Amino acid sequence: MGTTRHKCMTKRSASPSILRQGGAELEYRNNSWFQFNDENITKMKSLSETSKRKPIVIDVDDSDEKALSRKNRMDARKRRRVESDEENASGPLPSNDKKAISRTDYRTISSKDAYMLIYARKVSDPMNDSLVRGGQPSHAIPVPPSNALAVVASLNAAHDEACDSYAKKQSWIKARFQERRRKVMSIYERWNVESVDADCFLVSRQALSAWLSQLKEKSANIIAQEERGQDPLVQHLLCNDIICIHGEINPNKSGNIKRIRRVRTRNRPSDD
Repeated sequence: MGTTRHKCMTKRSASPSILRQGGAELEYRNNSWFQFNDENITKMKSLSETSKRKPIVIDVDDSDEKALSRKNRMDARKRRRVESDEENASGPLPSNDKKAISRTDYRTISSKDAYMLIYARKVSDPMNDSLVRGGQPSHAIPVPPSNALAVVASLNAAHDEACDSYAKKQSWIKARFQERRRKVMSIYERWNVESVDADCFLVSRQALSAWLSQLKEKSANIIAQEERGQDPLVQHLLCNDIICIHGEINPNKSGNIKRIRRVRTRNRPSDD
């Protein structure tokens, strides 16, 4: 009956107290074996009792060792022949003793194509910026060519300059928008008419709403108008929607007309 052969793998893990063989792992601190099957980990029974009952012999599948094993078995048979002559002189052995001699009192574990993985720790050497493998310094990290370093440096400088320019422009736009907001608020907070004889004028509600809505637009658009020489605060409000065909105020549009006080400031809306 042939011997069943098992393919196993033994490797040393990162922890010095753990030995892995195949799907099993031995933890030296607890003297326990664990069986690994993907994500399932099962603690195996202790092998100490089994080893006491029947020792385990590792049989490596190698032709040289097989030849040596066959030679040892032949020598053992020769020795048994010599011993049998002496036993015949002393008398026959009991049947139980004969069974004990022929019986194999150990278990054989065979392994084919076994291999071991050995891991070495790599540490960084800050003195010479090199890697140390197994206690031996390796070659230093290569330095890129000078022309490549120059290109990278120029690109980094251009990127930093663009970032600084964007940050300055953003800060300037925010400051200008806050100033514009303050001026507009100073106008509409004082345009309510307090008396009938007050200096005032009539404007279209739609035009006035459009003038105030500039605070809701993006500040970049307002600053862009200033850069083109157009101040959105100093402009004429179009009130055509409240003018009749004769060029006068249409009384039927009274719901769309607002009477505001003339504010004495250069940044005020003017009538058309």
